[in-house]
Amino acid sequence: MLFGAETYRLGALERLEDARLLKDKLRFALSMYAGGVAVEGALRSLCCLRSREFDERHDLRTLATRVEELGLLKGDKDHDFVGAVANVAKRWRNTLRFGGETQLERFLISIEPSRKRLSLKYICGQYYNSCSEVLRRCEILWQRSQRRGSDGS
Repeated sequence: MLFGAETYRLGALERLEDARLLKDKLRFALSMYAGGVAVEGALRSLCCLRSREFDERHDLRTLATRVEELGLLKGDKDHDFVGAVANVAKRWRNTLRFGGETQLERFLISIEPSRKRLSLKYICGQYYNSCSEVLRRCEILWQRSQRRGSDGS
């Protein structure tokens, strides 16, 4: 199966919806996994707009930096895009798909001990919001790139 920019983009949007549905069903570990996959897919879609050459695997920070290096970010309009992705990346691991809620809680506490006082439901909700924001910003970059391509620039 050949993946291109549009395939990654549409898949990312579907994974974000999956993350929402799983969150609503209190399936937090898989919801957080799907949210991270949505961000990864959205970043990959942007990378594919300019280059088919990338091998960042599941490293969201590196993919965000690649988007920046490809010239897709434009000054103040995209202020702290890489930082927003880093916020998601801090809590996401590709291995979340294998663990349950207990492992997720241990992982989150290991990276942020202050989180021990917060419910997993709250943390997952905040994480989903962060993923949604990154995808919203990726959609803006996508649309901007499509307009630029259609006017010949």
